[in-house]
Amino acid sequence: MAVIGKIRKHSGLLVIVIGVALAAFVLGDFSKAQTKTTNIVGEVNGEKITYKEFSEQVESNLQYQKQQQQKQSLTPAESFYVREQTWNQQVNKILLENEYESLGLAVSVDELAELLHGSNPHYLVRQNFSDPQTGVFNPDRVKELLRTLDQMDLDARQRYYNFEQTIKSDQVNTKFSNLIRKAYYVPESIAKKMADNNVTNAIIKLLAKDISSVSDDLINVTEDDLESYYNEHIDDFQLKEENRAIDYVVFDVVPSVKDRTETTELVNELFQEFLTVDDPITFVNSVSDHRYDSNYYKISELPIQISQAFDDAAIGTFVEPYLDNESFYMAKLIDKQFRPDSMLASHVLISYQGSQNSNVNRTKAEAYQFADSIYKVINRNPSKLPEIAQQLSDDPSAKTNSGDLGWFADMTMLTDFNNAVVRANVGEVVMVETVFGYHIIEVNGKKDISRKYRVAVIDRSIEASSQTFQDFWTKASKFAAENTDYDSFSKAVAELGLNKRSYSDMIRMTSNIYDLVYPRQIVRWAFSGDTEVGSISPIFDFEGKYVISILTDIEEKGSRAFEKVKDAVELKVREEKKIEYILNEINGITDFEAIAQKWDKSVEDFDVSFNLAALGSHGREPEVVGEVFGMQKGEFSTVVGKRGVYVVNLKEIKIPDIDIDVELYRTQITSAFTNKIYQNAIIRALVEQAEIDDDRHLFY
Repeated sequence: MAVIGKIRKHSGLLVIVIGVALAAFVLGDFSKAQTKTTNIVGEVNGEKITYKEFSEQVESNLQYQKQQQQKQSLTPAESFYVREQTWNQQVNKILLENEYESLGLAVSVDELAELLHGSNPHYLVRQNFSDPQTGVFNPDRVKELLRTLDQMDLDARQRYYNFEQTIKSDQVNTKFSNLIRKAYYVPESIAKKMADNNVTNAIIKLLAKDISSVSDDLINVTEDDLESYYNEHIDDFQLKEENRAIDYVVFDVVPSVKDRTETTELVNELFQEFLTVDDPITFVNSVSDHRYDSNYYKISELPIQISQAFDDAAIGTFVEPYLDNESFYMAKLIDKQFRPDSMLASHVLISYQGSQNSNVNRTKAEAYQFADSIYKVINRNPSKLPEIAQQLSDDPSAKTNSGDLGWFADMTMLTDFNNAVVRANVGEVVMVETVFGYHIIEVNGKKDISRKYRVAVIDRSIEASSQTFQDFWTKASKFAAENTDYDSFSKAVAELGLNKRSYSDMIRMTSNIYDLVYPRQIVRWAFSGDTEVGSISPIFDFEGKYVISILTDIEEKGSRAFEKVKDAVELKVREEKKIEYILNEINGITDFEAIAQKWDKSVEDFDVSFNLAALGSHGREPEVVGEVFGMQKGEFSTVVGKRGVYVVNLKEIKIPDIDIDVELYRTQITSAFTNKIYQNAIIRALVEQAEIDDDRHLFY
């Protein structure tokens, strides 16, 4: 069952709530707009992904993520990320399985058996079925699991089947990747050409005039010019999916004067009680916004208001309440000690049944007796600790580090372990119990010992009361009820002095809108079938912000309208016309120095590399460098680059007299291609060619 457990790691304001419901009813049948009329969340090349299968995989991945992060729950943003990952998994699975099927790739029964308990098992099998003491793979453990599989409970069997499927999927994917990788071939002539390019340089003289040096006043751009460019370059102005745009206003709920006064009075009452309580730590945990911090800090690491009061102060000294960044703080000095910043120690761990991460059968009493005997041996001869740690320690890392924990910062180990090292002298051997069992510790070193302080801090932020939330909700409700179209919306924003914000380029799975925390509810509203340009949203509650939005634009997938891209088109047209202007300036001039005089530019000398394609301060100009390496010695050429016009005179091509390892270049080119495969270039190419319909916004 321990093995199955390891496999598991690898398988994949009541008032406000009522107000929101009432507003949704008053402002429109919002819930009707969100009614799901399908159970399909998406489609990949005609293959449907149902809500049931998708949600089940999402739930499985959420559970896995919580286990990995050791959390009871995930934030909305974290959950959204998991759903995004799950969607990608589902899409990739469909696309890849179609490729596998068309190529006849599969894992046979015999091949799977070899991967599970053969002479060269899959790496996941090695990880899960190796002897924890020796690290050696034991195929008999796999066979024993398979023999007893039918006797296990349903969950355990399902975890194994998932594990087996993971191995099969990885194996067939390896075959697929290898097919593509080994089909790539670099002819010797190409490798030699690229090797030559890498070492060959060109010596040139250069004159350059940048586009930016031409004033806009010298260029005449007409509407016909813009439309002509747009039509000729329509492929450059494509939307891959539908976009929507919104304007919105935010009613930030901030504490009122009354809220501030009441918080101040409460803080003063708490301080008077703080002065007299017998158990300040429990008191802090019961009344502070943050729990008691038991760490020790240097005086320089404490807030200035606390450090000034506690430097050289007696234990038990208090700091009266002070306000910092909308929170009140008060403090009491609990302890001060001379402590090192970092420590060096080695240990042997003896665990027992019930201690954390333990898989031993010894009782706590047996563990204590065993640990005590080891302590006595090491205390007499500390040099034996590495050998004993390797042989007897229940810390798995001892097999490789011989119990050496290296340098660690103060308060980064378990408290009892940490404090035992702090109290002991360098060279001393001590024994201490933690949740992991009994530790026999040799203290090997300490660094940077200084006085540190343990402080009990109570902090209380100034927060808006329920009444304040109600007041802001009323303001937002009034705004929403009175402004039901774009003109009234904009006019009210101006009259009330509100800050109207805009967000464009919204897509169905947008998950971030400036300062709004997880704005999926706005996105789903914007893409609802009943939401049209000019529609006003219900009031959205964003944890202290009430948001009202208006849909200002819908832009369909495909070619973008001319008016949407007119500014970008004009920029491109102006660049082209400036290039024409520069070329006209030197039209008919064939003398290099005459061009320099015409442009009032100095001639520049460059040593140019074909591979780098850079021209000093002019940046990368591959068109210019490419032209250079196609020229004859002494030849002149005028080239249009990315940033302007260049006149080039080739002085010399320098080919170093060295032996070039062509095979090395061939290997480098092949390795670069292989790296692209391992970096998901295959799946990116498949996704780009696939027909994918994504309707997750109807559900999430």
